[in-house]
Amino acid sequence: MLSFIRKEVFEQQFDLVRLAEIHDLRSSVVFKRQKILFNSLFFRIVAVDNISKSNDSQTPGIDDIKMKNKNNPKLLLNLLGFLRYIAKDPYSYKVSSIKRVWIPKSKKDFRPLGIPILKDRALQQLLNLILEPLVEMNGEPHSFGFRPHRSAKQAIAYLRSNFITRDSNSVRKRTSKNNANNDSFELLPERKIILDADIQGFFENINHNWILDNLCLHPELIYVVKIMLKSGVFDKKIYFETLTGTPQGGIVSPSLVNFTLNGLESVIMNSIHSETKSKDKRIFVHFKGESRTKIAYVRYADNFVVLARSKYLIRSYVLPSIKIFLEVRGLKFNETKTKIFRLADENVQLNFLGYTFKYQEK
Repeated sequence: MLSFIRKEVFEQQFDLVRLAEIHDLRSSVVFKRQKILFNSLFFRIVAVDNISKSNDSQTPGIDDIKMKNKNNPKLLLNLLGFLRYIAKDPYSYKVSSIKRVWIPKSKKDFRPLGIPILKDRALQQLLNLILEPLVEMNGEPHSFGFRPHRSAKQAIAYLRSNFITRDSNSVRKRTSKNNANNDSFELLPERKIILDADIQGFFENINHNWILDNLCLHPELIYVVKIMLKSGVFDKKIYFETLTGTPQGGIVSPSLVNFTLNGLESVIMNSIHSETKSKDKRIFVHFKGESRTKIAYVRYADNFVVLARSKYLIRSYVLPSIKIFLEVRGLKFNETKTKIFRLADENVQLNFLGYTFKYQEK
């Protein structure tokens, strides 16, 4: 029975996306369907089932209630009833504050993790069943984090394909006649310029107003998101308001992350258009899996890397475009951690998603 319900939910999600493609994300038709799905018994069942099967359900929020076992009928029915009540009257929703815990990020650094209570987690699951497929509609080719059927290993594989070492002589032979005078040696992977970007406090600093003004959800669902974002946190029993950001650990947070950064790839690729639109400024040396404009981008959640053929392109075009894109969303670079370098430079390496890239002449 549950497998049938999940199949029905998936088909309803697919229909929602189809409607958005036909009528636009912000059309009344799409908003009406969102409201229907928010009230759907099948969607509520899947949301609660996802909570019951998650290992996170064993971790309590500020109310100290946790799912002691995955088959707790009384608690499951309680969650279903809560979702039904909120679906009928979203404006009656009152969120509980989030419990913040600190988990190791590295030997010297810690990452804040936000833990909502079970009821709020169930509501976030329900909301995410509607939001995620709409965000995925605008997902970009080289974005890999928090997306169905994509992984960190795929991000690493794409990045690695852009670092496979080439022989300089073979590269020169493949240069087009129009670019015979270009220094093709600069296109060798080890000599590509790397922008290793770091966004300062991404989860803590996303602008709430930007999210609420741009999110493609029914106004009643926007209200629910607003209440979630303004929940406040208890950190070591001290209360803090949440004026910006979305908590790491929140079920709807990954979708909000991708929603916030969708469009970044297009901004980066279009930033160098003025430098590549004329033939005399292009270099036609193409390898399988590489960008013809000699610029590549890969993102996993809020971590991203840009590869280009010169520091001039990075500093004059790519960086300014990214800064404008981030500023609108209340974000900015961490200047101390954002780096521009080549793998061929002495004593440098690229660390990305737990992997390390180095260059050796042999």
